[in-house]
Amino acid sequence: MRTLLLLPLLGLPVLLLPVAPSGADTGAWENRYSLAEGPLYAVGDNPDVALDQELLVLDDYTSGQVTALFQFRNTSDHAVTVEAGFPVVLDLQTEEACEKDGVVAYEEGCTRKVWLLSLDYYRRGVDAGLLALAGLKAHAGKTIEFGDPAPYFRPGELARRRVETKMPKKTPFAFSIEQDGQPVALTSLVVEIIPPEKAQITYHFRHRLVFGPHSTSTVRVRYKAPTLSGGSDSLAPTHYAHFTWRYVLSTGATWKGPLGKLVLAVPRDGVCANEEAWRTLGVWGGYRILERSAFEPVAADDIVCDWRRGDESLNQWAEYWSQEWDGPPTPWANAKHLPPDVRGIGASSQRPAQADVYAERGVILGAPSTAEAAFDGILETAWSEATKTDVGEYLEFELTRPATGLRVMGGFLGALHEFAGTDTAGKKRAALYKNLYAWNARPTRLELVSVDGARRWTLPVQDQKAVWNVYPLLIPTGTYRLVIQASAKGKKWQDTSIAEVDFVTGETAWLEALRKDAFYAPFFADGVAYLQPWASTPDRR
Repeated sequence: MRTLLLLPLLGLPVLLLPVAPSGADTGAWENRYSLAEGPLYAVGDNPDVALDQELLVLDDYTSGQVTALFQFRNTSDHAVTVEAGFPVVLDLQTEEACEKDGVVAYEEGCTRKVWLLSLDYYRRGVDAGLLALAGLKAHAGKTIEFGDPAPYFRPGELARRRVETKMPKKTPFAFSIEQDGQPVALTSLVVEIIPPEKAQITYHFRHRLVFGPHSTSTVRVRYKAPTLSGGSDSLAPTHYAHFTWRYVLSTGATWKGPLGKLVLAVPRDGVCANEEAWRTLGVWGGYRILERSAFEPVAADDIVCDWRRGDESLNQWAEYWSQEWDGPPTPWANAKHLPPDVRGIGASSQRPAQADVYAERGVILGAPSTAEAAFDGILETAWSEATKTDVGEYLEFELTRPATGLRVMGGFLGALHEFAGTDTAGKKRAALYKNLYAWNARPTRLELVSVDGARRWTLPVQDQKAVWNVYPLLIPTGTYRLVIQASAKGKKWQDTSIAEVDFVTGETAWLEALRKDAFYAPFFADGVAYLQPWASTPDRR
């Protein structure tokens, strides 16, 4: 790594570490470094402490919950104290507009320009307290067309500046840091505003890390920052939310030598830039796992990942789908797509009833309540057991390839969205499908057990409509039963239903290797603690 010039932080004390011999690797910042960039960094030149490994997990892209685990190694024979910082970036999502007497519009030749905040983003993603720390308060404007709220900033208010303050009593972003299991005190907060062209505020959490001579130390950082970055207009008939997560790796150069190994875990439905630079290992529960080794991060290595999903909470009205679908209905036998690595599907009992369902792909006719309905790739169908006492009832199947994850959606949906009914029969049908989940019993605890009794996992199930319960488990090949252990009663019917069961199958050598490394092993152990969005329908077509 090159010896580079350090840009000092304005107004901040810098610890001077021992000067490295001529030609040695100092691991300092490049002289074009911006304070608004980078993960955990050292403020001063740092010739002694190496960053050997990092585990970076975006726990949930909707809340922006991040867990970052760092393994450092002091290569010297003396203790080293490092002034360090960790930046969290808040993207304000602004656009240029014109304001007069509090009314905001888009006009050419405007002489009083302002920076308009996305209202949906402002309502859901920006805490007024975070703005206040930067000396900002959004003005309460309104749109010229409909008089809707239109919060905005004046250009001078977003001028570049950097301020150091005491840490507030309520730590922003629920930020926390610990070293070797002990909390690390936050010494100050540096708040930096980037001009409105970027519309970013960066909050730097300053602290000190102490490394004993020839020692290895583990640092864990957790925080929660807004990721909502856009979406369709809230008045549109169909709408979606767009989430963007950014994590800058450029300042890996502040530590000695190249970054040894970085394992990245992101919710699997997203798309990340520059993935060709990474080695894709596989899927763990609802996460996609990627890896890079022995590299010196540069700006091109910055992590930017995007997710897009339908989100009714962005709309002030419920979403209604018409009963008039494009194209003819499809019989269930033609619509089902059973997983190729699951066979011998059966159940201890099953209802003989059939029903039409309103799936995302169109109306599906004659969907059964048999065991196959829980594996058919159609969320709106379901297996329903057929006994008076549901505890002990089970689905049985053979897994022909090992799996590194399982997800289950409980209940009977019939339709994911409400739809309008025009005549009396249509209104009755619309009310039925709206309430199917609540009217039917659904599991609240399951047990996955191998038929030979060698393996057993207890799986809590959230009692929420259309929510995936994602379980990171290493499941070998074999015959299994998914057994009902507890359920929530239905308001009308007590036949407990499971909408869908889905496995991630494939190679597992990479997972077994990570489990042998004490640094990564806790995250990759079997468990049910990591429940996160994994929203896509099984793609078996």
